[in-house]
Amino acid sequence: MFRKPASNPEPRPTIFSELRSEFGGHLSGIAAKLRRFLMRRPKLCFALMITSMLASGILAFTVMRSRPVKTSPILTKAGGPFDGLGQLMRQADALKNMWRMKNRIDTIMAGGKLNPADSLEVSRIRAQMDSLRLALRSASHSPLKPRQP
Repeated sequence: MFRKPASNPEPRPTIFSELRSEFGGHLSGIAAKLRRFLMRRPKLCFALMITSMLASGILAFTVMRSRPVKTSPILTKAGGPFDGLGQLMRQADALKNMWRMKNRIDTIMAGGKLNPADSLEVSRIRAQMDSLRLALRSASHSPLKPRQP
């Protein structure tokens, strides 16, 4: 009862058919000239092909070779996912302690004349700061240098 009518739609133009119709004459002329050149000089074409393959091989294995990427020893160290966070927290605590010690030294120095007890306290604080600085340097591999007395 409901029969689909047979329809043969006309083929629509495609990009390739349009390019062929537009540039077909030019492309066939170029193809004919290339074919004639290859038939006249096969040794030259073979030599160019071999030369390009050799140049490609030389470039691939010498100039354009990728070098291995150096990885940081910190990134390859085995540890849990929170190992870096713990190290960061320890360094933050050490920096806070150094800040407190520096403020204590500044307070002592601002007092004017130093007595022997103040001198001993300043030298003790400086020794603690140097040990913290060395611990921070070994933990973070940074180029910090301990202060020379």
